[in-house]
Amino acid sequence: MSDYTAKSIKVLSDAAAAKRFGYEKAQELSETYLCVSKTSLETLVIASNLCGVDPDLAAQKYCEGLDVELPVEFAEIYSEVMTERVSKEQKS
Repeated sequence: MSDYTAKSIKVLSDAAAAKRFGYEKAQELSETYLCVSKTSLETLVIASNLCGVDPDLAAQKYCEGLDVELPVEFAEIYSEVMTERVSKEQKS
């Protein structure tokens, strides 16, 4: 039996949800990197959160081409998340 109950559910404010799930950061990056698609930047933020990487560092590497060291898993996770997102968009 699981300890998960209705009391386990936490409703977040819009601001808290945006911060927790990276929407705010993706929007900030899209204002900085105008030539990069919002989908790519949202995926970059998701992958960063999953890897425990600062999204700004990932953006420096992939949007600016700087020599920033990221975990090997970052590129793999980015690719998987992007593939899932594109697949969902094509089904819609």
